[in-house]
Amino acid sequence: MEVLLYPNDTLDQTVEEFDFENNDLNLEELKKEMWDLLKAKRGLALAANQVGLPHRFFIMLNSCTNQVSDMEMMAINPAILETRKGDVSMFETDLSYPGVTVEIIRPTEIRAQWTTVQGKVREEWLFGYAGRAFQQKLDQLNGISMRDHCIPAKWKEAVANAEAKKT
Repeated sequence: MEVLLYPNDTLDQTVEEFDFENNDLNLEELKKEMWDLLKAKRGLALAANQVGLPHRFFIMLNSCTNQVSDMEMMAINPAILETRKGDVSMFETDLSYPGVTVEIIRPTEIRAQWTTVQGKVREEWLFGYAGRAFQQKLDQLNGISMRDHCIPAKWKEAVANAEAKKT
């Protein structure tokens, strides 16, 4: 399992709803494999389509929970139900765009919904890094990348900065 890098057609497509009934994936094993990769890459979140899987789920570190067992979560069929407290601008990066950092405006808090590996529907208010990671990975499942959130000149500058750091 490897992280796909842009440009890649897989990353530009909207991923269809995950069907629990007609799927024989071992979600626990897949979650573990994705977490192993994410930790090796030192990331906070990873969408299934970023590793070439056509499934609507992602993993992320949920720092908003009090349950240690829920911190390394897999969000299946995620959705944002509501936002509050306005918007905030923060710098973001993504494993599929190595070294590229751009400033993106997103809602400060979101009421998120997802299904767990065990098939339980969860709803929770997320904020900070957890809220931002949830929004970014949901974007990714919808074929929306960081470059879609900024003007072309800012994107070009961010890519040039990343290239300059490589040399």
